[in-house]
Amino acid sequence: MEHSCDLLSTLEKNQEMNLFFHTLPQSVQETMIQSGLKADNLEELKKCAQNFMQAQ
Repeated sequence: MEHSCDLLSTLEKNQEMNLFFHTLPQSVQETMIQSGLKADNLEELKKCAQNFMQAQ
């Protein structure tokens, strides 16, 4: 899956985003990775996480 690598690569490069991502429930993390999400900064990641959590 090429898209899932995008988020994981971003998280590897940005410690602040990585720390936040790992505070999320496992199911939300998996959904975000599988969705092909691209978040360029922490604010985008937080907004996406909020949307995913509301959808569950």
